[in-house]
Amino acid sequence: MAPRQDAAEDLWLVYYRSIFDPFRLKIKAMKKELPVRHWRTLPEVALIPGLIRKAKDTESKKRF
Repeated sequence: MAPRQDAAEDLWLVYYRSIFDPFRLKIKAMKKELPVRHWRTLPEVALIPGLIRKAKDTESKKRF
């Protein structure tokens, strides 16, 4: 009966985007600390692939 999205979730996602540092991302450590089976309950997990892509695009543009 819990709501699908709480009032603070959007705020959390904005915060997560602002603190995300793809250059310090360690997938193996993430999986060790919180198994993948629990990731579906974390709203920020959906942001990670896009944030990594954006960082790679930004980095490749800086080289030229």
